[in-house]
Amino acid sequence: MKIEFLKFEKKLRDYKCNVFVYSPIENYFVVASDNLILVLDSTTLKEIFKLEDPTGKVTDLKFSKSGRLLASTSSDHSIKIWNFKTKLLEASLIGHKGAITSIDISKDEKEITSGSEDQMVLVWSL
Repeated sequence: MKIEFLKFEKKLRDYKCNVFVYSPIENYFVVASDNLILVLDSTTLKEIFKLEDPTGKVTDLKFSKSGRLLASTSSDHSIKIWNFKTKLLEASLIGHKGAITSIDISKDEKEITSGSEDQMVLVWSL
């Protein structure tokens, strides 16, 4: 089996790459850079749209299985729930006192579970 390690390389203009994830729908590659979430075409890296988190640096991203929801965690210990299709912020979840280290969305998109350096696991109802 041959493995291709580098398909292409492209600089993301003035953006840093904090975290990235592929969309389960469409042909999107999503990159967090400071407080911006950039949605790029995964073949050309052309910017499609962007979301802005006004409260802090985006530290993690997680899509729901359907691709309808995108969860982002921030340096202010909050979780944002974005409707990926409408590009609107649906919820802002605040409860952790430490950096969020893990996040996941249930298959039915009714719950989000998050873990943090505050030694807490929180289950959120949407």
